[in-house]
Amino acid sequence: MNIVVTKGGAGSGDFGHAGRPGLVGGSGPGGGSYHDRMVADWQDRHLGLAVYQQEVGNRGIYVYEDEHQKIKLRMYANGVGVTSATSYDSLHDAYQVGVDFLNPVKITIKRPDEPDVSALTAHESKLLMGLNGGAEAGNVFYAQFGTELDDFLENAFVQDLGNGINSSINISGSTVYKKNGVPYMLHIDGEIRDSDTNKIGNFSRNLNLTTKSVENTHFELNPSEQGKGVGMDFYRTSEQAYVDAGFKDIKLFADMSVGGYAWARMGFDFDRKRYKGSDAILNNSDYEGVMRVLKDRWYHNYKTILPKKYSSMKHSWEIATIVGPDDHKIGKDVMRGSSWSGVKILNAKSAGYKVGQLYYAAHDRSRP
Repeated sequence: MNIVVTKGGAGSGDFGHAGRPGLVGGSGPGGGSYHDRMVADWQDRHLGLAVYQQEVGNRGIYVYEDEHQKIKLRMYANGVGVTSATSYDSLHDAYQVGVDFLNPVKITIKRPDEPDVSALTAHESKLLMGLNGGAEAGNVFYAQFGTELDDFLENAFVQDLGNGINSSINISGSTVYKKNGVPYMLHIDGEIRDSDTNKIGNFSRNLNLTTKSVENTHFELNPSEQGKGVGMDFYRTSEQAYVDAGFKDIKLFADMSVGGYAWARMGFDFDRKRYKGSDAILNNSDYEGVMRVLKDRWYHNYKTILPKKYSSMKHSWEIATIVGPDDHKIGKDVMRGSSWSGVKILNAKSAGYKVGQLYYAAHDRSRP
């Protein structure tokens, strides 16, 4: 079976905060790499507005909410940017138009040993039955992962978070994407509600059934609910469901403020493989940007160059734990203010996975 999949950039993601006051979403501005050069003029005037960002080759998109709370799409090609005159009903609608504009590179994956998913009829999804392709998505999921899609969705996204707080899937906001008539990616939209059924947060995830990769595209929690471990518990349970099902990695865009630091502590590292071919020179741009800030901050605070034992550190979680000679957590400060595309390998042998497990154990609300 031939499955054509889309190669896209890392999505946006955040953790434990509700984003900028008065604006939709919780992600910071796109940072590093191609967009640093391509959209500097636009960012000067719209700093902090971008909710989703993605780039493919010489094209890029920003989805943002403008000063009038209208959802807009900014598109770039060869360094020239144009803002769509259309205002969109949702961030997701604008993002999908942007994806079509990107015209991503298409990769054909041939796996002769794959089962013929068209012949499977006993694993349809009941949860996604109302969506175009929802029923068939269950068959594809079972063929790829050997488990029922509905069981996975319930384990990952339908959670009891304590104190009457629950998460659930919002079917009306979810989408099944197809290539050649075969479902290959699921966009899952969800909500978090309190004991009085008031909506206190929302989330969205992209599940690529072909590459077995998860993209954290959004997470938002009301300010009144932050700092209680709700976001941590939701994410940790979801991650375990990904591992149990057989997903290989999780990708996201770690935003400014808390996000860049929190994701590093949970085992996400700089995504050094997101560019291919002639764009591969950009693969270390996020890391190098963080290191420049660290070196500048160190010199500003201590009037000395960054010690060699720190300048040789390569991983986000290493940088996050750097402490200055006065015991100031300078690494934490730097990572809190950073924006970078991140990836976490879901393999018990990987360093990032081990770092995350230690962090979760230290922040386990169920432990006395």
